[in-house]
Amino acid sequence: MRSVTEIEYKANWAAFAKKFQRNYLKVVQYIAKEWLLFYKKKLVKAWADNYLYFNNQAIGRAEVTHVIVKRYIQSSRKDLKEVVEDYSRMVEYQYSELRAV
Repeated sequence: MRSVTEIEYKANWAAFAKKFQRNYLKVVQYIAKEWLLFYKKKLVKAWADNYLYFNNQAIGRAEVTHVIVKRYIQSSRKDLKEVVEDYSRMVEYQYSELRAV
């Protein structure tokens, strides 16, 4: 997110993926496929800073998603395993809600 250049972003993503893919491969794949593929130009500083926001850096969908995820996680003191478990519960709930429609 805070990568200032595309090269820095690639290096940071590679380091992140390497660190977590052994134990959390599906999470790393999900982030890459569902978030970075579509939203990196809005989320990563290297691209996002190239757009005029009139000092408003709000990203509607991302902010809404952040609020939803925050409700499920509820604490900044959890380890990655607990966060992944909470996130999985959130996705399962949303999936069941969508299927009910």
